Amino acid sequence: MTDEMTMAKRRLGTSHWDKKLVTNMVALSVSNDYEEAHKEWIATGDVWWRGQTDNIPTWVQQNNHPMKCLCGHDIVYHFRIQNTENGNEDIVGSDHINSYLIIRAIAKETGMRPDEITEELIQQWLNVRVKGMKAEAWWAENGKSFELMFNTVKEADLRYNTKVKDWKYNYGTKRNEPVYKLIKKASPTDEMASIVWRWNHPDNSRAQINSRGYPNEKLMYDLSVFYIKCLTGLNDQLQAEKLAREERIAQVAEQQRIRQEEEARRQAEYAEIQRQRELERKAYEEKMRPIWEEEARQREIKRKKAEARERNDLLLHMATHGSKADKMIEYYGLEPINWQNINPNLSLHDLRTLHRYINSDMKNLDRSDLRRIEEITKGDKE
Repeated sequence: MTDEMTMAKRRLGTSHWDKKLVTNMVALSVSNDYEEAHKEWIATGDVWWRGQTDNIPTWVQQNNHPMKCLCGHDIVYHFRIQNTENGNEDIVGSDHINSYLIIRAIAKETGMRPDEITEELIQQWLNVRVKGMKAEAWWAENGKSFELMFNTVKEADLRYNTKVKDWKYNYGTKRNEPVYKLIKKASPTDEMASIVWRWNHPDNSRAQINSRGYPNEKLMYDLSVFYIKCLTGLNDQLQAEKLAREERIAQVAEQQRIRQEEEARRQAEYAEIQRQRELERKAYEEKMRPIWEEEARQREIKRKKAEARERNDLLLHMATHGSKADKMIEYYGLEPINWQNINPNLSLHDLRTLHRYINSDMKNLDRSDLRRIEEITKGDKE
């Protein structure tokens, strides 16, 4: 079905069907003069398309020339007209829905004067009433074949009627893959614009499913051409690409699974080695503990013996050599020290300190050294 342009005529011509309309309209009018008679008629706004066989309105069924215009010509679109003088009603086709019929209807609906009604308003009145029926007519005639072809090509269209916009790394396939952009308007280097984009893409505000209700001739031609391509290998190519990509994804996933299993195995082995080492360490410690404890006990005995020897040596040395420090002690005003009777219970640290002072040049002692000697000897006396 090709688009039928429904245009309102300003005046009738001299063709056979125009003359028949004049005759038949005058016969149904009050006036016998067509120039006056046609002014009695108005378009009601009711329109019916003969493809709507399951919904034929009463005003068509009761007409004495169904499927034909008042002129007798076969018609597709039925426009209901009415004589406002005598109440007669009839039907005209798209060729004879004359402007004067529509002008009276628009004037009645809007209150505008006839001379204010433009050709654009007349055409708009027609378009509103005819557009939906044209779509229904087209779908009744071509709907099944269109849906078959569109459903066959839409997936391939979204893949091949495109351009590469960018490249992006895909973690599923572990490679850079093209980012496709639909061809919205074909250039000389493009085979065709996207069929899905033109027909019903949700991002296209001018998609034909919304703007027209049915595809235009260019879209139908491109759909037919692309449908043949899909049937003769393009869909097979698309399925092969999809299968190859799915196999790639499965291969990558399998490799990832193997790596993860290998890593889990290595971790389990490492954990077992660590566990065995820990068991061995504990067993070794348990075995060696008595030995280590004995060694520690022996070391402690040796330490105490060494300290006792050092303590005796220090006391002996101070008893025999401490007197050489008496003059300096007296010089500094300290109380005399009985080097023969040093408290053996002094700490080893204090004994070492006194021993160090005896062996040093007492002239080089400072106040802090003197205070320390006083503290040790005072504690010795206590």
